[in-house]
This record gives sequence, structure tokens and C-alpha cells, in this order.
Amino acid sequence: MEERKKKTIMIAIIVGCVGLAVGITFMRGSDRSGITSIDPGNKVWVKCNNPSCGAEYQIPTKEYFETIEKTRKSLTQNPPLVCQKCKQESVFLAQECKVCGKVFISGTAKPGDVPDRCPHCGQSYIETEGKKAAGAGGTTQ
Repeated sequence: MEERKKKTIMIAIIVGCVGLAVGITFMRGSDRSGITSIDPGNKVWVKCNNPSCGAEYQIPTKEYFETIEKTRKSLTQNPPLVCQKCKQESVFLAQECKVCGKVFISGTAKPGDVPDRCPHCGQSYIETEGKKAAGAGGTTQ
């Protein structure tokens, strides 16, 4: 009887710990302190994917992430934002090429390629810096 009582207590403790872990994870997952701590002066490039528009402009980083958080339906994909010019939901996070200066939508590289390869000039800052690091005794993966 004593052994059975110990097992019951151990199971209760394990269930309680799992419940506590789930609660902590849930509370931390809904914590917005990461977004609220973003410097209001930081900006990101965005670009409209509507072929008849193609607008590209910068918006505050904090605004971008707040909008994404409000409209996200999936953890794996960021929803498009509404374009300031054409008013369509067709704006995505973009980046400016460090070589030619053109702005392009992030993550549109071919599978297996570096994510920052410019579709206009073919250059990649990540690839260039990786080669520099490898030449200086660093390693690349």
C-alpha cells in the first residue's frame, strides 16, 4: 500500500510540473517585451509584390512586427501587409542589396542558396562575408 501511495504522489508531482512548464511557456510566448523594446528609429525595407505597383519603402521595424503579430494566422508564414501605394495586401519584408542597391523581397532565393542573393546582380553579402571569414582562418558551414 505504501508503494502505491508513493507512485500516486510521484505522478501528481510530474503532472504538476508539466502543467507548470506549459503555463510558463504559454505566458512567455505571449510576452511582447521583445517588440516593445525595439528602437522606434529602426526601419526595415518592404516591397509590394503586386506587378502593377512594385512600391518599395521603409517602415519602422516595430510597426512591421506589431502588424505581423496582429495578422499572422500561421507560425511558418508572415502575412502580407497592405501597400501604402496600391492598398493591396501584397507587401512583404525586403532588403536592399549591399552591392547594387536594388530592393528585393527577402527569402526569394532558390532552395539551398543563401537567402540574401540579389536577383538583380547575383551577389550575396552572406556568401561574400563567409568567404572572407574562411580566408581569414574562419570556417563556413
